[in-house]
Amino acid sequence: MMTIAEQWVQEGRQEGEAKALLRLVQVKFGPPEPAVAARIAAADSAQVERWLERILTANSPDELFE
Repeated sequence: MMTIAEQWVQEGRQEGEAKALLRLVQVKFGPPEPAVAARIAAADSAQVERWLERILTANSPDELFE
């Protein structure tokens, strides 16, 4: 079982990863559509990590989320 402090750290890391991905999407593809931002915000940490890797080769947001 995680302590409250460990949960806060994990939640902060997840939020940071999602924020980084959103920024990368913006830099690479332009301002993200609200649906893209919502999808990133709703994703779990493992999914965001996969998308962070895919952003390097994706040619569109659709490709990123395939």
